[in-house]
Amino acid sequence: MLACIVNLVALPWSDVNLLVVTDVHSWIAGHKHPDHAPVLDADYGHVLSLFERLASSAAAGGRDLFLLQNGDLNDGTGYSRVPPLALVPLLQRLPFAALTTGNHELYKNEVIDYLARPGGFVQSWAGGFLTSNVLNATTREPIGARYKLLVGRNSGVRLLCFGFLYTMRDHDDHIVVAAVEDVVKEMWFVDALSTASYDALLFLAHMGFDDRLVDVLHDAVRALVGWSVPIQFLTGHTHIRAYRKLDEQAASFEAGHYMDTVGFASFALSTSAQAFHHVNIEANVAAMAAAAGLRNASALQTPSGAALQHEIRRTASALGLDRVLGCSPRSFGTYQPLAAPDSLWGLYLRNVTAAQVLGGNHSKVVVESTGSLRYNLFAGEVTVNDVCTMAPFEDAYWRVATHVSGDDLASVLGALEARGFEGRRGLPELGAASLPSYATTSTPVSGCVYELWTLSFDLVRVVAAFEAQTGQVANPKMMLDGANTTSVWISWITEYWPCLWRVA
Repeated sequence: MLACIVNLVALPWSDVNLLVVTDVHSWIAGHKHPDHAPVLDADYGHVLSLFERLASSAAAGGRDLFLLQNGDLNDGTGYSRVPPLALVPLLQRLPFAALTTGNHELYKNEVIDYLARPGGFVQSWAGGFLTSNVLNATTREPIGARYKLLVGRNSGVRLLCFGFLYTMRDHDDHIVVAAVEDVVKEMWFVDALSTASYDALLFLAHMGFDDRLVDVLHDAVRALVGWSVPIQFLTGHTHIRAYRKLDEQAASFEAGHYMDTVGFASFALSTSAQAFHHVNIEANVAAMAAAAGLRNASALQTPSGAALQHEIRRTASALGLDRVLGCSPRSFGTYQPLAAPDSLWGLYLRNVTAAQVLGGNHSKVVVESTGSLRYNLFAGEVTVNDVCTMAPFEDAYWRVATHVSGDDLASVLGALEARGFEGRRGLPELGAASLPSYATTSTPVSGCVYELWTLSFDLVRVVAAFEAQTGQVANPKMMLDGANTTSVWISWITEYWPCLWRVA
């Protein structure tokens, strides 16, 4: 095999230097399939190696590099379970200076309680897990710390760091999310900005780079500290690469998702210097090596990074993630229109759900939001992790009501669709415009009578829509003995897609 020789990349080092990952959703093993150019062949072991290489270079120049995690660490692959027992020890191998929560850590009390338990994940970061507006529902205290002063070991630079979440409403009930507009008026926030000694402000903000709440935070801070203090917002949630200049001394930078990007951001403390820079480093081993100043990609890995990579692979084996379930005859796209032959949603609704869930009974209709499938299914061997990546949420099936007329069911669907993206687990995913907000296994026909089913994630909204549109009281009941959206895929692929080479 030829050594991979790469062209070096000169990162824009400055007074403050940051390395960030966001919305990784447990894609710590990287991308198995060719879904991007260049190929995304890096894993969290490579991220650790990249950080160590860059931090060493920074130290040699009297600078510091801070490694940061901007939320949505779970819900995405087979490494993430409820609770994330296998994922957490792997994440703790990275020396994050600060972290914050995304919405996906907060959908289930089992996950919230596990992360926030005494001596658990949140506390393991010694005040570095920042939840400025995410509070314990009972105590009304933050589940992490409100803020932290990050101090560079080499340069002595001081960054006052906060962690904010967008105004999430569909979280579980062990936490509350305080409105950003209210938090910026609270005395602790005002006092932190007014009394702490710092060189710049850093906001880990799990919200889109152009979310209006970024402007709320920016405007509130400027009103308190003036216009000369540099402010860096590290944003996320919308799963894109994006950048926005807020003023001459403030910027918002969003660095991708699903381990496709490692973001590098830097800025100067002097108002006379060109202030803010950012680089999207591809999660590609050669690209990372180039960013680290290495001409040979094989030189990127450090001993710590190699050890983490080994542990990631060992965990996959222990969880059975590499077990082959069957072979897909073609690739299916998550955001292909429902009627397209390569539509993953079409396959799921017409085949998997109809056969595995409903047993071919067309008088039963499943209604669900189109955020439950998160990734494409590729041709060839399908492993357990492929299914967990495609359908990660393990939503249970619920019957909402029986004897629902076709006209009433159509009204319910119309009411749900009118609510738009609300049911997509908080994510206006790129490409989702090709799908309705809610999909069904069949179109209701006037004069017919149906059973209305849905998923646990959508249950509250579907029940509310049913009762509002029909004037009837729903009678929800969990079905299929707890089988879920992940397990039915596994069963269906195992039964209907045998690998021919195995049969032969």
